[in-house]
Formats: sequence, C-alpha cells, structure tokens
Amino acid sequence: MPATGDTFCGEAGTGPLRSNDFAMDSVAPTDRAVLEALARKDDDMFAWIVTTHEQWARTLALRILGDLEEAEDAVQDAFLQLWQTGVATKWKGSFRTLIATLVTRRSLDRARKRRIRSLFSPRPAAAHDEPPVVVRIDNDQRRGMLRDGIMKLPERQRAALLLFHYEDMTLKDGAEAMNLSPKAFESLLIRARKALKTIVGDKR
Repeated sequence: MPATGDTFCGEAGTGPLRSNDFAMDSVAPTDRAVLEALARKDDDMFAWIVTTHEQWARTLALRILGDLEEAEDAVQDAFLQLWQTGVATKWKGSFRTLIATLVTRRSLDRARKRRIRSLFSPRPAAAHDEPPVVVRIDNDQRRGMLRDGIMKLPERQRAALLLFHYEDMTLKDGAEAMNLSPKAFESLLIRARKALKTIVGDKR
C-alpha cells in the first residue's frame, strides 16, 4: 500500500495533491483523481471515500431493501468490491455513479437471496405482506404515501425509480447500474411508474 502522503496529479496547473489533504480540504477531489488514487490502493483516499459517501449510499440501499441491517451489509459489500477489485480502473463515468452502481447491484443480490430464503422458511401466522417500516423524512402525508408506495414495489422496479428520480441518473447510467440495456431499463421504469400510480391511487 502507498505510504501516507503519496502524491497524485490534480487538475492541470494546480500541482500535485496529497491524498491525506482531502480529509481537511473543503474542496473535493475530481473524479479522475479519486479513480487514479483507488487504482493505486491509496488508503487515505479510500478512507475519505467511505467518510464522504457512506451515508447516502446506505440511504440508497435502505430504500431498495427496506431493512437497515441488510442495507449496511450491502454498502459494506460495495465498498469492499471498490477496494479489492479493479473496477475503478475501468470506470468511465462519474465516481458517484460508480458507487450507486455497486450499491444497487449488491442490494439487488441481497434481495434475490432473501426471496430464495423465504421460499424455504415458514411464514409467521401474523404476516400480511406489509412493507418494511420506512422512517419518513417529514410529516407530509403525500410524501409518506409515495414512500410507502415505493416500498411495495418489487425490488428491481424500486431500484429503477430510485436511480432515475432520486439519484438523477440518465437512462444509460441507470441501465448500467442494473446490468440492463437502456431499452430494458426504460421499460422497467415505465412499469414501476404505472405500478406506483396504481398503489398510491388506491390509498386516496
């Protein structure tokens, strides 16, 4: 691993930047600088990434999975993949999109495993297919209905909505995050919107 204080190139004309400066610097490093540092297994940069991006990544995973413990595990899996594999060296898009892609894929993997486990587990007598409890950000009733409606969608439809509308991904980036073609992602998004409209409409 590189020693603390190793340097890497910043934007043209700015001179070399030190990875351990970012914890104290209010100016975030560029996507290129982050990816280059990850390719070199820069410990300080990875610590900065976790500190800066873990909270919103956990929120994304929680919205997909509806379970905090599962969401935390999915995020941990995503960061481990980011550190242990060479995925950053091949990535061409924004760094935030890379994290969202890894978190989404790990979350959907866990959702699939959860469905498989449920096939072999007895259902509690009191279970009525209620969605997981979601902590509402505010007391607005409409947002609460929308949030509950999203949690009732199948995980893949839920992920498509979250990536496109909450993470502001393009169709191309959303498709890549879910390992789909842009056309398939768009179709999934359309089905999700229709299903959500039906769910929320039934509650009114």
